[in-house]
Parts: sequence; C-alpha cells; structure tokens
Amino acid sequence: MINEPTLSRTLVTMPKTPNDKITRYLLFCVCRNEGYSEAQLAARFETDSAEELYNVLNSEGFPVCVGCGHYSANDRYCEDCPPRRRRLPRGSEDAALELPSAGEAVELFKNTIEHLARAVDELPFIRQWLKDRRFVTESVHSEESGRSNMLLRKRDFDLPPRALEAHWKKLCKWYGQNPVIDEFTVPIPLVRSGGADWYPHDLLVQLVTAYAVTGKPLEDLMWVLHPDANQDELRKAKAKLVELLLRARQLTGILRGSPEATKSGRKAESITPIEQDHARNLTDEEFREEYKEMGMSESEMRRLTKLRLPHADPESE
Repeated sequence: MINEPTLSRTLVTMPKTPNDKITRYLLFCVCRNEGYSEAQLAARFETDSAEELYNVLNSEGFPVCVGCGHYSANDRYCEDCPPRRRRLPRGSEDAALELPSAGEAVELFKNTIEHLARAVDELPFIRQWLKDRRFVTESVHSEESGRSNMLLRKRDFDLPPRALEAHWKKLCKWYGQNPVIDEFTVPIPLVRSGGADWYPHDLLVQLVTAYAVTGKPLEDLMWVLHPDANQDELRKAKAKLVELLLRARQLTGILRGSPEATKSGRKAESITPIEQDHARNLTDEEFREEYKEMGMSESEMRRLTKLRLPHADPESE
C-alpha cells in the first residue's frame, strides 16, 4: 500500500522516469473508478484543471481523451468528444431561451432563510459527541430557556367541580396565572434526541453548507467547530469546498433547465461581466470606434461579437 507522503511526492513533481508516468496513470485510473469528479482530480493531481491533467497523460502516450478523460484508444478525443464539437459551446448558434424569472422563487428563498435563522437560534442548545465514528446529537433545553413548554388545561383534570376549582386556583397561583383562564403553558426542562450518524446533524450540515457556498473563510469556522484543527484538515476541507461548489452549480443548472449541467467533459467557456458589457456595446458602431481607440484588437471584437449574447432592454421593463 502506498502511503500518503510518498503519493504526494509522486504527484507534485514532474515524472523523471517511465515508472513515474505509469504510476501516475494507474493512480488516475483508480481515482476515475472511485468516482472522482473533475474538480477532485485537478486537486488530487495538483493541476489547474482536469483537462490539463488529461492533456499531460495523453501526451505521455496513455489512452486518455483530452476532452473528458475517458478511454480514447489511439486518438486525442474519444467518440463522444470529436474535435469538431469543441469549436463552439453547444447551442451557441441557437436562439436564446429566456428563463422564468428567478424572482418567482423569492418566497421559497425567504422561507429557507427563516429556516436557517431558526437553526442558528437552536445552536446554543445543541450537544454533540463523536463516538464509534458517529456524531451523537441531543437538544438540551433548560427550564430557564423557555424553549420547551407544557400545556396545562383545566378540563384535563378529572376532579369533582369544587375540587377542580380549588386545584386550578392553586396551580394558577403557583405559576402566577389568573384563575379565570382555562389553560396556560409553563416552561419545563427537556432533552430531545437527535440521533447518531456518520455525519453531524443536518441542522449543522445546512448551516455549514450555506456558510461555505457564500464564500466565508473556512478557517474561521474550523477553528470554532473542530476539536483539534490543523492545516492538513483545513486543506481537506478546502478540497471538499471545491467539490461542493461544483455540485451546487450543477444542481442549480439542472433546476434552471440546462441538460449540460451534469455532463462530464469541457463546459462552455465562461464569459466575464466585463466581456458581457463589451459584447453588448459592440453592437453600436460608436462603441466599436471607441474600443479601437482603446486598443482592442479586431480579432477580440470579432470574438465578442460572435457570442451574440442576449440582453434585456431596461426601457421595456
């Protein structure tokens, strides 16, 4: 079995012998069989992207498709990734499909925020233990917290009328209530079981996920939550964050109607907000002249113009 330090040195440095190349390819095959995502592969082999790794392996003579990493026989691309399909993102020449307004989901997102807010309020009362590789969770509410209550109702006491009145008055006096009412609640101590599983309770999973995907520093959260935080664990957490963001983006892509969201291989090229602005402005001849004066090349203007990105007309909103 190859230990972690040896494996790391093998992957970090460029191969110096044919054996190193073979070892890397075999490890790549193992990772693929174990279901590593492209983000995980890039992180595991310390390349800027999975495609860079595919190109390196292919250039070293291994049957790896440079587009998606699948088996490619003796060609650079597998049957599902012919070069002719790589020239433009799929659908770039089709008419743009305007999506339903995300504003229609405002109430759903508000409900989610309220749910997370309630989860935050519950955190001070959560107790957890790590035992036998499981997180054991309990919610502990003291009487003083006022978060757990018992309902007392006059009609629930099976007593004769006179005895019932006397008993009810005594209870109301004890709890500082007016005896003319027929029911009231009183705070009580309560321990609720949250179960035990290999992962922490979903209440915390939801909060950590929201924290991570909004770009907050993992270091701050780890130093608070981890019983023995260290740099190695932080590195692992950041690698998982890369995967989490990929999965979150794929999920959002599916929910917004993209059939390409979960497919492997090269994605459509990203367009920056500045490039988007330029592409929109280049439809105006005056802007084209300004961009020329600013030094934008003709080839760059052609590239941006060919994107034909849709845009809204603020006057019609």
